[in-house]
Amino acid sequence: MDEPADRFNTRVLILPTYNVSHAQEDRAIPKIHALPSPVGHASIRFGMPARPSGWFQIGCWDVLGRRHEQQTASGVMRFSPFRALWMGMALGGLLVGLLFLILLHVSHSNRPATLNRIAEPAFHLENQLGEPVSSASFPHRIEIVSFISPYCREACPLMAHHYVEYARAIREAGWTPQVVLISFNLDPRHATPPILRKFQRVFGWAPRDLLWEFLTGPPRSIEQVVKGGFKVWFGFEPESRRPGLPPPLTWHNPLNPTGAIPDPAHEDPLEIYGPGHHLRKLYPSGSLVSTGRLMQTLFRLLHSGTVSKRP
Repeated sequence: MDEPADRFNTRVLILPTYNVSHAQEDRAIPKIHALPSPVGHASIRFGMPARPSGWFQIGCWDVLGRRHEQQTASGVMRFSPFRALWMGMALGGLLVGLLFLILLHVSHSNRPATLNRIAEPAFHLENQLGEPVSSASFPHRIEIVSFISPYCREACPLMAHHYVEYARAIREAGWTPQVVLISFNLDPRHATPPILRKFQRVFGWAPRDLLWEFLTGPPRSIEQVVKGGFKVWFGFEPESRRPGLPPPLTWHNPLNPTGAIPDPAHEDPLEIYGPGHHLRKLYPSGSLVSTGRLMQTLFRLLHSGTVSKRP
C-alpha cells in the first residue's frame, strides 16, 4: 500500500483508462482498487457498462489526508452518465418552469398597481349641449376617454363610429348607470358646441343622449387638460405630420370631406378610468379597439367588485 501523503494535501484526480483484457469481468463485478501512486493518493475505479468498457480512476483525499477505500453495501459502485444527464435536464426544466411562473405572477400583479397610480386629471369644461361638466361629475362610473377633432380625417371618424357601437352594446348590456363615454375636443378654436353636436349627428348619435359626453372649452384649458393632464400630444405644427413617412390613412368626414379645414395631428389613445378616477386600462390606438374587446374589459371591471351599482 502507499505511504500516506501530507495530511493537509487535498487532491482530486480523474484519469480515464480502459481495461481490454478483463472487459467481461469488469462489466460483471465493478471493483474498487487502491493503486500505488507516487503522490500518495488512493484511486477508486467505477465500472461502467457503456461500450467500449472502461474505468474511471478517481483518486481523492479528504481534508484529514485519509484515503477513501470504501464501497457500498453490495460491493458495487456504479456511475451512469446518462442517468445523471436526464436527472440534470429534468431538474433544469423544473427550475425554468418555476422561474417562468414567478415572473408571470409578478408581471400580472404589478401592472394593475402601476396603472392604478395614474389618476385622471381634474377638469371643468362643457359638453356638446353647453352644460358644465367636471371630473367630479362621474364619481361612481367607469369613464371611457378618447380624444377627437371634429374636422379630423384620420382616426377620429373611425373613433366616432366605434363610440356609437360601444354605446349601443353598453345599453344592451344594461351598464348605462355604471359607464359613460367621454371625448375631449382637440380643436376648440374652430369646433364649438354646435359643431360638436353636428359631428355626433353625422355619425348617427343624438346629442341629447349624454351617454356620450363630448367636452370642449377655452383652448388654454383644453391644452392644460389634454397635454398637461392626460399627457396626450396634439398640435397644428407642419412637422407633426410625420416627415419621411407616407401620409396616414384618411377616412371620410362629412364635416371636412376635402380636407380644406386644417385639423390637428394628435395621438389617439383610448383610456378607461375606474371609480376613484384611476386609470384601469390603456389602449395606445383607440381606433383599433373593437366593441367585443372593450366589452370584455368592461365586464372584468364591473365584476371585480370595485364598481358601485348605483348611478
